[in-house]
Amino acid sequence: MKKTFLLGVGAQKAGTTWVYKYLLNHPECAVGRIKEMASLGSIFDGGNSFDRRISKIAQLKKALGNAALRVQLDKVTPESTDDLLDKIQHVTADYDWSSYLYYYATQFEQQPEAKLTADITPEYGLMSEKALARAKTALEKAGYQIKVLFLMREPVERCYSALRMAYRRRLKAGVPMLEMPDVNFATHAIEPWAYERTCYEKILPKIESVFSPEDRYIAFSETLFNAQSVQNLCEFLGIAFVPTNFRKRLNKSPRLVEPSVAEWAQVRDYYQATYKYCAAKFGADLISDLWGYDGE
Repeated sequence: MKKTFLLGVGAQKAGTTWVYKYLLNHPECAVGRIKEMASLGSIFDGGNSFDRRISKIAQLKKALGNAALRVQLDKVTPESTDDLLDKIQHVTADYDWSSYLYYYATQFEQQPEAKLTADITPEYGLMSEKALARAKTALEKAGYQIKVLFLMREPVERCYSALRMAYRRRLKAGVPMLEMPDVNFATHAIEPWAYERTCYEKILPKIESVFSPEDRYIAFSETLFNAQSVQNLCEFLGIAFVPTNFRKRLNKSPRLVEPSVAEWAQVRDYYQATYKYCAAKFGADLISDLWGYDGE
């Protein structure tokens, strides 16, 4: 039986980290320590974001420094060696398809009875339709059965969560942003980095064109965190349902401040096309219940 390769293509801040952690701890999954390999855009779509590559290189540089220090202190461990190898492959996979495949092959070598591995990189949802098709074909040629996962979140909430995450990460890196995440929210939430990740009406048609209905799983983060939803996901993936803690949220950014009501409404109005698309596609009642959208 073919092994399953799950492509998690988004959306950012819609529960992908939770799904990754669930699969990482699942006995039937060979999911490595790298959640987001983020290499398919580079290999099949002609490039990868500059910031993403710089981040990968910075992580490798830090890991190399830590490795050198461990050698000096005679404190090298298998775990630290594996972490360094992961960081190396995280960089090389951007340039070498065989390196990308090797990473996931090694996961199955370590867990030969596993049924599934996964690359959950939300920015894959930004790839072109042709690039997604090329990636799917290449993975199939490598012997995998390909399945795709796309999670959606209320558009304005998604934008604000992403902005809070960016603020948190920059603070952690010692590079504070000039503004708190609630300041000028109506401006930042419609910038290209936010817009292209929020327009589900542009992402979903690409997914539906490339992946057959039985190989794609489209869901909402608002309904993800319960036993029935995860059972449905496990059934789709061909793995057994394993009970877990549905109350624990991962990669959650503190919500210490809020944008003004006026700015929130302004951003909501900006994404009217997204609300209308989802209401028409998934049902007006559902989108009203989940996102509070009633056609206005």
